[in-house]
Amino acid sequence: MLSDTTADYGDISGGSGVRSAVLFNRASLSQTFTVSSAGEYRISWLDAGAQDADAVPGRYYGVTPDAAGLRYQVSLGGSVLGQFATTLGQDFTSHSFTAQLAPGSYTLSFTGLDKVEAEWFGGADQYSAQVLTHIALFDQVAVAAVPEPETYALLLLGLAGLGLRSRRARQSV
Repeated sequence: MLSDTTADYGDISGGSGVRSAVLFNRASLSQTFTVSSAGEYRISWLDAGAQDADAVPGRYYGVTPDAAGLRYQVSLGGSVLGQFATTLGQDFTSHSFTAQLAPGSYTLSFTGLDKVEAEWFGGADQYSAQVLTHIALFDQVAVAAVPEPETYALLLLGLAGLGLRSRRARQSV
């Protein structure tokens, strides 16, 4: 699970009854992990947009919240992997990258690129605001080793051997 680096982090139920990390505006989420052996690793996650303004924090008297999707950037260490965007009501969408990693510690970060937008109106000590908060939901963030081609070759060789054995068993009956 991702850990928060700002106060704008929270979580709500998302997906099929699971908990999702929520990123608001210019907040950031990060997770540090350790690689013990060099190789190719797949970094994957799901993102979604908030369903409506009910996910917006900070509802208080005189403020009408509104929600929108969030543009965000994904970084591994100091390298930017890419920029992505969610839209309001978007279902969970899968994203992934592969990277060659050497043994060591790495930090995977998700950083929001949009700022909250507020429009104040009213007069004579009767102010109200319309606030637009940008939101993205994250789930199933994972880093996993990608099997090397030799592993696939051994798997195929084993399956071929099982196929030949099964064929010989049928012929001898």
